[in-house]
Amino acid sequence: MKRSVLLTGATGFIGGRLAAALAAEGAELTCVVKPGDKGAAGLPPGAKVIEADLARKGSLLGRLSSYDTVYHLASFTRPLSYLCGYRALEEAYFRNNAEAARHFGEACLGRTGRFIFFSSIAAAGVGAGIREDDTRPPITAYGRSKRRAEEFMDALCAGGLPAVTVRPGTVYGPGNTSMLVLFRFIRLGHLPSIGPGRNRVPLCYVGNLLDALELLREKGRTGEKYFIVDEPASLREFAGHIAAAFGTRLSGLYVPKGLFAFGIRTKELAEAALRARINPFRMDLNSAAVTAGSTDWTCSREKLLALGFRQRTAMPEAVASTLRWYREAGLL
Repeated sequence: MKRSVLLTGATGFIGGRLAAALAAEGAELTCVVKPGDKGAAGLPPGAKVIEADLARKGSLLGRLSSYDTVYHLASFTRPLSYLCGYRALEEAYFRNNAEAARHFGEACLGRTGRFIFFSSIAAAGVGAGIREDDTRPPITAYGRSKRRAEEFMDALCAGGLPAVTVRPGTVYGPGNTSMLVLFRFIRLGHLPSIGPGRNRVPLCYVGNLLDALELLREKGRTGEKYFIVDEPASLREFAGHIAAAFGTRLSGLYVPKGLFAFGIRTKELAEAALRARINPFRMDLNSAAVTAGSTDWTCSREKLLALGFRQRTAMPEAVASTLRWYREAGLL
């Protein structure tokens, strides 16, 4: 009998990979997408599509069936424009991440036996050796919105939603273009890091993430949170694997942290004066981003390992696979 699955975020990088994997296993797939999302044309053949704005309460009223598994991946991760109102970005994170998660969870109450909610490591703050039950505050607007979404999920779980929350690291792999700029710099022999890049970073290869999701669907405990990250590695180690895949040599040059922090602080003072947010490259660059990008940041995966998880793809192979996709796509 086919497994019925409801999925949000299927037109994004991770959601697209998950949708393809579910279709390959023969699941009966229903995808919730934003009205007018052109990415819906690339969904697996046979997938049912429901258009809905999850930030609007009641948008799914009377439109859902019952499903064996529900995955909520849809998320607002970066500015949509290069300039926005001073508070607009934080409000957009909250509306599209926290409130949308609450509305979707409410719509799924009593309709599924397993609800997988995608949060983020950003919800748990930044630092070394973070565990799922640590209470340190998130430092970014995105992280705060995801922490609030987790709080909504906890409340819904207490009300009967069989939810498991996952906190993936920075996910990369075939299909992802957010690291393309990094790969291009490293092809030229340079690592655009804040400081020397010796800080460990919480990375996760998309193939390993999908393996972990399948395990958590089967064995994850309702109401629990799980980090999904690969073996710890420094940013420079990661860059070294990329350089090796290119067959190039990585220089020791980098942007001094103090210089970068000064530039960002100047930008923030200008924003405060203008009462507007400036988003270069449509990135949310601020002092918190400097901290996150230069601090030793590791998350414990003891809970995931205790369920029997084993990382199948090591970093050199993951990087080579990503580079191969960039080349096949004509991006490098």
